[in-house]
Formats: sequence, C-alpha cells, structure tokens
Amino acid sequence: MATLPEWSRRVFRLRGLPNRVGDRSDVSQLLSQVWNIPEERVEVCSLAKTCNKWESLPSKVATIRLEIIPDCLGATSDLDEWEFPLAEEPDQRLILDTHFQGLTALNDVKPEDHHTDCIAISGLASYPFGSWQLHGDDKSFMWIRDELPRSVPGIRTITYGYKSELLDSESFQTISDIALGLIHQLKTGGWNLNSSKPIVFLAHSLGGLVLKDAIVQIARVESVKSILNKFKGAIMFGVPSLGMHQSHLMTMTKGQANELLSHDLSQGNGNAYLRQLKESFEGLGFLQNARIYWAYETKETRTVQWEDNKWTKNGRLEVLVNPYSATCGRNIGATKVTTIPINENHSNIVKFSRGHKNLSTIIQTISELCSHEPNNIAASLVHTIETPRNRPNNPKSYLELPTLSEEDCITLKDLELLLSSIEELHDLSLDELDFRAEQIEDPFQNTFKWVFDTTSFSNWLQEGTGLFWVNGKPGSGKSTLMKYILKSPYTWDLLHDWRRSSSNIEEIIASFFFHYRGTALQKSFEGLLRSLVVQLISSQYTIFQDGWRKFRQLKMQTSQLICERKDVLRENINGRHSRESPEEALHRIDRSLQEVGTGLKDVARKESYYISLRQLCIRSSTKMPSGWTSSCFFDALDEFDGHLDMISKFLKGLVEDPKLNRVKVCFSSRPWESLEAHFSKELGFRLQDYTTHDIASYAAGSLVGLSLDNASVSQLVNGIISRANGVFLWVRLAVKEMVDANSHTNAHVSSHQMEDTLKRLPGNLYEFYKLIVERIAHTIRPNTYALLELLIRRRDLSVSVDYAWSAVTIAYCCTHQESRAKWEKGFFISGRNPNQAQVRERQQSDITIWGGGLVEINDDTVQVMHQTVLEFIMGFSFKRDVLGQLSNIVVENGHSFHVKYLCSIASLGITGSRGYRTATGAELRYHGEQFELTTGNSQLAYIGSLPWRIVRDLVGESSYALKSTGELFLKFVVSHGLLLCLKEWVTNNPNQVRHFSPLATTFPLLSDLFFLGSYGVFPGRYINMMCLLLENGFSTRQDPYIFATIIERIWKLEANYETREDIRTPISILHELFMLLLKHKQDPNTAIHLNAIWAHPEAACGVKPLHVLPPYLAQVLIQHGADPYGCDDYGRTPLDWVLRFPHGCIRSNRVYDTQWRYSLCRVLASVDSRTAYCNRHDWMNALNHFELEGHDTTCLRESPMGMSFARSIQPAAPIPTNNTMRKRRRSAGSDLPTEGIRSSQH
Repeated sequence: MATLPEWSRRVFRLRGLPNRVGDRSDVSQLLSQVWNIPEERVEVCSLAKTCNKWESLPSKVATIRLEIIPDCLGATSDLDEWEFPLAEEPDQRLILDTHFQGLTALNDVKPEDHHTDCIAISGLASYPFGSWQLHGDDKSFMWIRDELPRSVPGIRTITYGYKSELLDSESFQTISDIALGLIHQLKTGGWNLNSSKPIVFLAHSLGGLVLKDAIVQIARVESVKSILNKFKGAIMFGVPSLGMHQSHLMTMTKGQANELLSHDLSQGNGNAYLRQLKESFEGLGFLQNARIYWAYETKETRTVQWEDNKWTKNGRLEVLVNPYSATCGRNIGATKVTTIPINENHSNIVKFSRGHKNLSTIIQTISELCSHEPNNIAASLVHTIETPRNRPNNPKSYLELPTLSEEDCITLKDLELLLSSIEELHDLSLDELDFRAEQIEDPFQNTFKWVFDTTSFSNWLQEGTGLFWVNGKPGSGKSTLMKYILKSPYTWDLLHDWRRSSSNIEEIIASFFFHYRGTALQKSFEGLLRSLVVQLISSQYTIFQDGWRKFRQLKMQTSQLICERKDVLRENINGRHSRESPEEALHRIDRSLQEVGTGLKDVARKESYYISLRQLCIRSSTKMPSGWTSSCFFDALDEFDGHLDMISKFLKGLVEDPKLNRVKVCFSSRPWESLEAHFSKELGFRLQDYTTHDIASYAAGSLVGLSLDNASVSQLVNGIISRANGVFLWVRLAVKEMVDANSHTNAHVSSHQMEDTLKRLPGNLYEFYKLIVERIAHTIRPNTYALLELLIRRRDLSVSVDYAWSAVTIAYCCTHQESRAKWEKGFFISGRNPNQAQVRERQQSDITIWGGGLVEINDDTVQVMHQTVLEFIMGFSFKRDVLGQLSNIVVENGHSFHVKYLCSIASLGITGSRGYRTATGAELRYHGEQFELTTGNSQLAYIGSLPWRIVRDLVGESSYALKSTGELFLKFVVSHGLLLCLKEWVTNNPNQVRHFSPLATTFPLLSDLFFLGSYGVFPGRYINMMCLLLENGFSTRQDPYIFATIIERIWKLEANYETREDIRTPISILHELFMLLLKHKQDPNTAIHLNAIWAHPEAACGVKPLHVLPPYLAQVLIQHGADPYGCDDYGRTPLDWVLRFPHGCIRSNRVYDTQWRYSLCRVLASVDSRTAYCNRHDWMNALNHFELEGHDTTCLRESPMGMSFARSIQPAAPIPTNNTMRKRRRSAGSDLPTEGIRSSQH
C-alpha cells in the first residue's frame, strides 16, 4: 500500500469527465462528491477535451494531485488505474490512472486561435508524464503543460504514453509494434482528417525511434498517409539514431520476452535497422519540408547494477547516447545549427524547472517550428490595389448582364461547359466502364434466386421508389448478386408494368460497378457520370443540339454588343462622335443587351436541369420527357475512390423528389459507419442473412468429389455454414483447402480429418490470407512480396503476365548491370524466344506459386483476387507477415520494382517509339517519385548504374546537346522529379553543379521541372528541388527561359486565359517561384518574349517584366532593382503602356483593365517613372478613365510624376513603325530568350 508522502508525489490522470464540467473547480467539486473528501485537498492542474475525435460528445481529461488517499482507494493504492461510477449518470465512469498511456491533452485552445498540436513521446521504461518533470517531491510544475501553452499561444500540448518497462516484462513488442500503436492513436485523434492541425513532436530517447518508425509506416499505407502532411517538425532529445550504450539493458532483459527490443537499440546488433530507419525518416522529413532539431546530452548517466537482490542505479557512469548518434552526425560541420547541446544526463535532458536556462531555448525552437510564413505575395501587398468607389455597370461578358440573376449566371456558366462536352457524347462511351461487370463470375448454379422471392425487393422493383440498399460483409457475394440482378430477366419482368405496355412510356435500366482495383474511371465519380450520361440520355441527344445552337447565338450577340458599347464610351472620352449621339447609341445598345439577357434567362430556365454532368444525371433521370422512368443499379459503393459522403448525397439527389417517382436506385456496399449514417433507414437487407442455403449448395456441390457419404458431407456443410458467417469468399477458400488436403494424399481421408482441417482454418478473411502467406516457402516469399507490391502500386492495380514475371525476376537487383544479366540469362523476354507458349506457361506457373492463391490471371492480366486481398496487402502488418525480420531492412516496394523494370525495357531499345517513350516516361516518373514519397529513400545507386545511352533515350531529344554524363544524369533526375536522388547526388558531388555548361549554353533544368509540375499539381518538393539546384551553384543565367515562363503563367492566370497546364498551378506557387528566382540573382530587367499575350503575331515584341506583371508583383520587382524606365522593342516604358495602352494588340483586355492600369500607375508614380512617347494629353485621358471607373486620382496628380506632366506641353510622340521596331530588335541582338518557342516545345 502506498504511503501518504508517496501518494502526494504522484500526478494522476482523470478521464471520462462529462462535457458539462466547465472548469477546474467543477472537477474538484465532482471528486469531492464521488470520494467524500474536501475540495481543497484536490489540486486540479489541467482540464482539456479528450483527443478522441470520434466521441459524439467529447469528454474531458484532467491532471490532478491529491493531498490525501481517499478511503475507497486505500486498499488498492498500489494499482495504476481505478474506475468510479457517477451517481447522477450510472453509465458514465470516471477513470483515474497514473500510467498516462495513450494520448493525454493538457490544455484547450480556442478554435480561432488553434494553429498547432504538440505531442510529446517519452522514452524507454519511462513515465509518459513524469519523465518530463524534475526528480524530487515537488510535482507542481511540468513545462509542457504549464509553460509551453503560455509561451506559445495557440498550441495544444499532448503527451503520448506506451508500456516499455524493462524488468519482469512479458512483452515481446518491437519498436515497430509501439509505432503502430502511435499511428492508431493519431488516427483516433483525427490527424488523418483535413480539418486537423499540424503536429510538432517532442521525442525522448526510444520515443524518437518510435516516431521515426511511425512516420515510415504512415508513408507506406494509403489510408493514413494524410497524417504525414500534418508533420511539421520535431525536437529529438537524446534519440539513439545510430544506437546507444546498453550493456546494462541487455543484462536486465536477458532471457525476457523484451530482449529483442534491447537488441534493436544496440550500436552493434541494431545497426542495420537503425541506419535504415534513419535514412527513411530523414528522406520523408525532407520531402515534407519538416524541420528536425537534435538535442544531445553532455553529461554521463549512472547505469544500473544488480546488488542486494535488486537493481539499483549504482552502476558505472556512461554516455548512453553519444552526440554523434543523437544528432546523426550533425554535431560537426555546417549542420550543427540544427543541434542543441544540453548539459544534463540522458534522463534529465527533458526535465526543466521554471526559468531553466535551456527551457527558453526549447520553447523558442518550438515556436519557430509552429511559425507560418505567408506565400501569397498578393495578400501581403494588397494595399497597392484599390477597390473602385463608384464603378459604372459596364458588362464584360454575358454573365454581367443586369437582366440575369446570380442563379442564372451559375446555370449558364455550367451549361456552357456541359453542352460543349455533350456535343461529343460518343467520347464518353468507353469499354472500360463495363469491364468490371463482365469480369465478375456468374453465381454458382441455382444460387441467389431467392432475391426475387424476397418481398421487400420484389415489391420495390414493381412499385417501390427511392433507394434499396444491399449491404453485406466483405466477400459475402454482393457483386455477384448485383450482376445476377442486373442480368436476370426477372428484373425486367418485375420492373415492367404490363399496364403500360401499350403506352409510350419508355423504361431505362442503367448500371455502374465500382472497381477499386481497376482504372481511374472504374472507381471514380467521373466514370460513374460518364456511364450514366451515355445510358440515360443517348436516345435524346437531339434536344441538346437545339439548346447549344441557341446559346451560342445569344452569347455571340452579347459579345458584339459589349464591344460596341466600349467603343462608344472610348470615343466619347476622346471627343470623337459618330452621326448617332453617345446617349442614343448607349440607349440602343443597352436595350439590345436587355433583350439578349432575357433570351439567355429563358435558356437558363428551360435548360437548367442540364447544368454540369452531375446535375445532368440527376435531372435527366428525374425530369425526363413525360413517359420516362429510370432504374439504376450501382455495385460496390465502398470501392468509390472519393469521399463517401459525396457519393451518398449524390444517390439521395437522384431520388430526392418524391413527387416525380421517375428514378429509383438499388446499390450495394459494405455496411460502413458513414454509409449507415446515410442509408440505415432505407429499404434493403443484409446479404449474409439470406445466403445460408446458397452457401450450403455451393459447399455441397464442391465437396461432392470427395469420397465421403452424404451424411459426412452434410455435417461438413453445416460446419462450413456455422464458420462462414455469411462470407462466400471464405467458403470458397475453405472448400479449396479441404479439396487440396484430400488431393495431396493417396490415402482415404475420413470425415473427421476433414472436420479437423475445417476447424484449423482461420475465422476471418485477413487471417486466412495470412495463413496462405505462411504456407508459401520462405525461399520464395521475397518474390511473393515483390509480386503483390508490384500489383498494388500500379495505378490501375494490374499488369500483364510478362510484365509481372519480368519485374519480379529483377526486383532485388542492385544495379542495371545485374538486371541486364538476368534478362540475358533468362528465356522470358517475349520476342527473343521462339517458343512463346512455353514462355507463357512458365510465367503463369511461377506467378501462381508466388501469389499463393492471392492473385488471379485473366486474359493475360494479373491482379489481386479480391478487394479484401488488396486491403490485406495495404495493411500495416503485410510486409512483416511476408518477410519476417527482413522487413526491418528491406526498403524496396512495388514502386522501385516498377522503376527497375521500366529502365530495363529501355535497355532493349523498346523506347524508340515516341508514343511508347512518352507512356513509359510518365510511368517511370510516377513510380520514381512515389518510391521516394513512400519510403524516404532514393534509387541513386540503381539509376546511377544506367548506361549513358539509356539515360539519354529516357530523357529524350533535348538531351543530345548535353556534354557530360553528369549533366545527362542531372537532367534525368530533375525531369523525373526525383528530389531525394538529387539531394544524395548533390551531397556526393558538392561542387559539380556549378561547373556544368558554360554560361553561353543553356541548361534549362528549372524550366524542365516547372513544366513537369504544371501538368499535375505542382508540389512543394519541386520548389525544394529548385532551391537545391540554386543553392548548390546552378545559375538562373543557365536557364534563361524560367523567369519568362513563370511571368507568362502569372499573366495567363490573371487574364483567365488558362490552358491545360496552367489550371492546376496555383498563383501562390507561381509567386513563390518568382521570389525564389529573384532571391538567387535573377536579372529583373531581362528582356522576354511572351507570345501568349499578343492578339496578332505581327504586334508581338520583346518586353521587360515590368510591362506585363500585375501591380503587386511590379512593386516587388522594383524593390529588386527593376528599371522603371526600361523599354520594350518599340521603345515604350511601362508608364507608356499605362497611359496609351495597345488595346487592339493584347489578347485579353481583362488583365489590363482600368483597375490594373490605375494600380500599376500608382506603383510607377511612387518611383517617379517617366514616359518615352506619351504626353500631358495622354496623362489627362488616363486620369479621366480612372475617375470614370471610380478611382481617386489625387495621389497621382500630386505625385512628382503628376506635377511633371502638369508642367509639360510636349506634343505626343508618334509610335514607331514596324520597320523601326525591326531595327531596334536587330540592334538589341538576337540572343533574347523566346518564351513562346520554349512553351511550344513542352
């Protein structure tokens, strides 16, 4: 029993506090009532909401201290956890503990202030809470709880605890097991959700290895990979990254179950595992742009020794974790800035008192990790853009017509997109959309017929409306049933009302089978929509043609009237008038615009049910012409590759109007919680409740070949039914096991032996798959791992037989030369062996053996057998289940196997075809990047072994001008987005980049990288690649295209002149790249050619960036040395463009509208810019335009530039002719970079 002094030194955690508990005094009152002790004897140190995101009403957790031992705890005071019921709420229980296992929130933060979560992970055999407190009797202060939230407002602090005791331990857990527990806790805490906050970790000793292993595991598993995006940084306190002195630990754990854990920490035995963990973690941290700081001890620690029949801390003084191991070698050289020496022993480097000299350093570091730097230049310079006060209603497109409401505008905008896509309806119909339904096996004879005898379903088919949900366990046969329903003539008979047979009513049956292991279209919302569009409206395509024709006519008429209105306003300002007065012209045009607007409004109202493909599917099925009905059948909603809430709402939208009764939907899925929330009240059934007879028929029919009497077969069938729990796939596997067991022996197999075989089988699918893996010979399990990884890492989750066999064969080769030797030695290369039948037979046989029954081969395509197999492979334990202890050191995964195969086929010269090279290059780039993102490692060794010719072919024609192998390799790495490969290469070759390509030769690495990212989402790691190149000696002068490229993209986004590659490049990324180049000595006055901005090729000319950049970037450019007097090829300064703008030459007037010109004029006025051609008359015209649009021009008139114009009487200078321009171009030289040409090459 604990004594009172011992009890008062403890800190307790109190969980399960009701949400109604408001403050610390409420906790004291509650405990006073529960334990019958005075309130003042309870000290409540913290109170916060629990970290469990899945509680419907979040409970609260507190840390407390007690000055007395409550009577109800006296006899059990040596325990570490107690439970107490609440009198007012019998179902609610308070849980008091001292172990602090799991996550414990220490403070609450207002939602509007909350920016970061800080999670502290304790070390080996430590107390999760107490290890951060000073030794001694005073436990009133714990710096993470009491000081950190006060010093860094907006941070929520949390501790994470796990069991890792050394003495008398029966646990054989490894570091990976503890890390997996942390991952599950992070998922429970909601850090896999987009709404969660970034995380900064504090990790001590073993806790740092747990964090590292967790990050590495998270990167591999898709379902929790989003947690990695929340990882902002960490402080590692004495983490033995390269092992630690632990002879004393080995002595303590010798012969115990946890002896393996001590081995993992050693500098000898654990070296391979720890070094691999170090490489993977650091790579993933670099890719995530996470900042890691390394704190290390500078005092020796007293070890333990056995004396007087117990362990005491009277052993020798040792440095448990030396600085080199604690910092991964960063304690010397330039990287020392990321290290923090703490003059304490290994235990005390995380224990700080109030005012401790090291506490301020640690808190400042945490504050830096939490800091946010704005990326959007426009936001930081928003004061340069002024909103007009009284802008007249001058429409710029049909969407700004006053006749149209906001709803009309939205409808018309979506309608325009829709009708242009429906015009090519034939493109929507793709064979792959029907692939999944055709692939599903037909049901076993006479099974599933019961579905049409089920009253609820047959009534729904005949007379029902709305939704019908077929839900069931994984593998229960949902897809087979849905295909049977869709193909059965009974379905049509029940849907078809004989009373309507003589009428004009047309009935449509549409279907879609989601297939997560298939192509992107087979599992996406787009695929569903495409399929439904084709099935629902192909017969009424002509109605779209009329609407599309009318819409185009009205839109064209609007554009013509708007242009005419602008011309009238411009002529009025310039004092020029036609025979019609401006007032009469504007009145006539506005009247015509009103008529056109009425026409567009009519189109919007009549055709509103066609807006967007999504609305089309809803409206085309619920607002079909009179006499139409639609019945839809959707399979495997749980295999939809998107948010289930979205697809659920879509289904409800299809049937939401009960008055129409024109559409109904039958769908199947697993009974996931999110789907239950949406559909639990809908009609439907659980499939496993109805398949007992089907399972019996299948099992009996499959076992009939065994030499057993009917009674024995019947008994086995009953056993199968009882164990199957309605899972048809389990039955199939179990029956196969029993049949195989019978076929592998020549002796008669009795029914008792069959029953024993059945009893030994695992009870669920995932354990069954694990059993299948365990039966595969250890010698070929690496091939099993390679095959299954290869399949799940492919985007369409399948490969050809030849691809799979070849890739697995060379999967573990370390160099291209080793791979090549295997290719040349084998007979598996199609086209090199005359006996193709023998080749294919061997390949299929090997794949079958490697797969152990978890893969299937259909029509030369290899894929995993079932969705549940895919989930098994993507689980956390798969790698260890297959590879055992090798899993700790094997870095390879399916992406690296794909990379090796794709590089190997390049060595055969197959990539000679441009189209094939493009497809292969895209796959190689994808798998190369994904290997880095999922493992934190590079493939430098393998890629570096590729011969010069292969790298050149993979890079393409642009590589032929490169002069060295190093340049070629660098171009390959950059053009494939391999950041870790580049980082490792730069580390190994620190000075080589600066010596590449003399400045007279272009080496457009930055442009290659920019265009690489432009066709997808431009990720932050590409910016990191640019930084890495520039910081290691690459000059912006070596890539004269990149600055013009970025400026052109900015212009296009500002102009809404988007092309395919621009759509996904956010303006914030372009701003960041713009600033990065200026930081690395980009010339702000370089002449550029932007062909995209010119309406007519003959008007194009070279300009300076200041002519075309938006005002907020023009201001930045001037700050970096841009010349406000710099001229274009016509000799015009930026101010000339503002005052006498070339309207007819520029492609988009939207960019250079009055707002743009006014803001830019203010920027130029602030630096006293000048003109080359414009005079006082142009200045006054510009000011009149600005005032007409509601801008205040006082600041311009009073500026030095404005005062200068006021005194000027200079006549207008003529604009140079084309001949003059050509002369200027010739005199300027011919080596100007031509962005238009460069762009067209990409």
